[in-house]
Amino acid sequence: MESINFPSLIYRDKFNNIPKNIVDGQVITFNLQKIELFDGSFSPNYGILTFCKKGRAKAMFNNQETEVSAGDICIIAPYSIMTFDEVSDNHELFVVLFEENSMFTKHLKNLIPTKIQMELLHRPVLKPKAFASHVVEQSISLLEEISQNSLIPNRLVLLENILMMFFKMIYKSSMFEFKLQDAIILKSRSEYIFEAFAHEVAQHYAISRKVNYYADLLCITPNYLLKVCNQVAHTSPQNYINNYVFMQAQHLLLNKKEKSLQEIADELGFSTQAFFTNFFKRAAGISPSEYRLQ
Repeated sequence: MESINFPSLIYRDKFNNIPKNIVDGQVITFNLQKIELFDGSFSPNYGILTFCKKGRAKAMFNNQETEVSAGDICIIAPYSIMTFDEVSDNHELFVVLFEENSMFTKHLKNLIPTKIQMELLHRPVLKPKAFASHVVEQSISLLEEISQNSLIPNRLVLLENILMMFFKMIYKSSMFEFKLQDAIILKSRSEYIFEAFAHEVAQHYAISRKVNYYADLLCITPNYLLKVCNQVAHTSPQNYINNYVFMQAQHLLLNKKEKSLQEIADELGFSTQAFFTNFFKRAAGISPSEYRLQ
């Protein structure tokens, strides 16, 4: 069987033991009984699409609580922080994983308006309306069948087309419980710049939290980066950076109990534990130690 490298996958032994289909070394699909692979909180560097076949689970994506139940589709962006808990015994998922840097993922990102990507970052669970459930289930069945049959030519292209259909339904139809309004079909230069900025923050947040650093990486001025962030994400670049670091801090505090506050401060790029404590307290209203005890 082909192999694929997802360097941030945790629970690698569990993952290796799950029967899975690998398409052109860029996409993996598999069925998951209950949520064992994604036990605990983690932040993967690959995209995830899931379809809940049975059961329900409570989940948290980027600090937003939500519930996933039978028939729901979940689209999770790379570097999202996620936690699943209160999973029902009959919970079953069909899962699609795709590497962030693969040509497949880059092509999808180029086709999907940034505003839709931002919406999905905070609201990744899509709940089909009653009349649309059958269409969604048929589409997922087709996706599953294509990924399992290696004799089908151009499987990657077919999978891409099916996935793009979901995004078109999200934007253009009323098949889901929410519809994004006023999305731009063709990406603007600002959207491309913001995507590049978000990618650089995910890669370098532990190196620098200064806006000038990221503006230099993107070869633009800090003022122009501010304009882009306000236009696309309705926030400042400094707020975006701080929020990203804060989410990473929450993840480490809750899921790396063996690490001291000093070790977490070092991992996040703070020069001292005191600076990290002050940063966290400004964001959360409580100290890192108090947050860990909640």
